[in-house]
Amino acid sequence: MAPRLKVFTTSDGLTDYVVAASSKPKALAAWGSHQDLFKTGLAHETDDPELVKAATAKPGEVLRRPAEARAALDAKAEALAAQHGARRAKLETALSAARRAPG
Repeated sequence: MAPRLKVFTTSDGLTDYVVAASSKPKALAAWGSHQDLFKTGLAHETDDPELVKAATAKPGEVLRRPAEARAALDAKAEALAAQHGARRAKLETALSAARRAPG
């Protein structure tokens, strides 16, 4: 039997992120968060019918929309992940170069 999906939401102030997952740790992993957003109160489970319907249609995929808006959810998780990965790689390369530089 498949685990029951719950719908979780968080926001960075500009964008709301919604995901259907079986647990809080899986939601955090989907968002790419290394911080427990639930413990700090920045994320929570939601029962908003619109969000539940959209998120459960695409379990595990991060849906986003403008913060506090009732706009349609935009499923661009792969593009966001690739963009985040490229930024992170660039920052890590710069940090490594700075550490190697004599000084």
